[in-house]
Amino acid sequence: MAVAPARTQPLIAVLSRVPLFVEALRAAFEGIADVQSVSADDVAAHGLVRAFRPDVVIIEGADTGAVDIAVPCVRVELNEQRLSIWSGGEWKTIEVELSPETIRNVAVAALYGGDTP
Repeated sequence: MAVAPARTQPLIAVLSRVPLFVEALRAAFEGIADVQSVSADDVAAHGLVRAFRPDVVIIEGADTGAVDIAVPCVRVELNEQRLSIWSGGEWKTIEVELSPETIRNVAVAALYGGDTP
């Protein structure tokens, strides 16, 4: 069995159908975390997300099938301009202006237990 290399930065899995969204997050997380994109159109996307063993999952859209893993999950609904975090078994909306940096800050706060913006 191959052993995964030790990480030097947290791994953020981004489950999305929008490549530009992923690229904006990749830029926002530069130097802070590694970003691994997973196409939400992939029929095995949720299994792939789990296989990466991410530290945080960011889900673009209303698809929430990845939240059964035990890591912080952030949901971004672009059409509604809404950001939510999975906490206590439910999605809690966070009232913020949506931007890649805000999404990054919420994800980092969820990972390290800090206050969300």
